[in-house]
Amino acid sequence: MDYTYLYKHSYQRIDEIQNLLPYDIFISSYVNSQRVQEPADNIQAGQKIWFATEEEGRDLYLSGKDVTFVKANEDYAPITEKLDTLQLSGKSVCVDATGCRGPYLMFLMRCMSMYKINKFDILYTEPTQYRCA
Repeated sequence: MDYTYLYKHSYQRIDEIQNLLPYDIFISSYVNSQRVQEPADNIQAGQKIWFATEEEGRDLYLSGKDVTFVKANEDYAPITEKLDTLQLSGKSVCVDATGCRGPYLMFLMRCMSMYKINKFDILYTEPTQYRCA
């Protein structure tokens, strides 16, 4: 069994991800949080793609960015349509799972297989503090 897909790196400071090799495509699901914005600002990628709900998509941070709007009802069509335009085959891809809803993340992982992307990175930013709800 190939366990290389389980590799993991941990970074203590956000600026450390600037040392990663540039990706061809960076994909993130937007929520208004520094945990989503700071990695996206610091990671190097030829193209940065955002998926956002209509409510989140009005955020000033997304102004001028490549945003595809998705509905909260798990309609995957906008995601598929956007990915079809990217010609993913043979490209290096990083997916930021921090703001991504679980079903959308699972769908993105399935899409990587459909587009013959056998190796891609998933980034997740931990909260600096947990609070009791």
